[in-house]
Amino acid sequence: MSAFVLIIEILFSIAVFLLIIVMILAGLKSLKKDYFPDWKFLDYFSVGYVEYLYAKFFKKDSK
Repeated sequence: MSAFVLIIEILFSIAVFLLIIVMILAGLKSLKKDYFPDWKFLDYFSVGYVEYLYAKFFKKDSK
């Protein structure tokens, strides 16, 4: 097997893998659209709380 054929097979494998990933993500998106149209991620950390934690723990270390 020549190196050229090996490179072509690797590229083809990567392309098939990416195609499968795109198909899975499209299916998940359509499921979300059909069954969970108003679903949102919860906002566990607000920006103010993260800034407070940064000032509390990391600013001490830099002094």
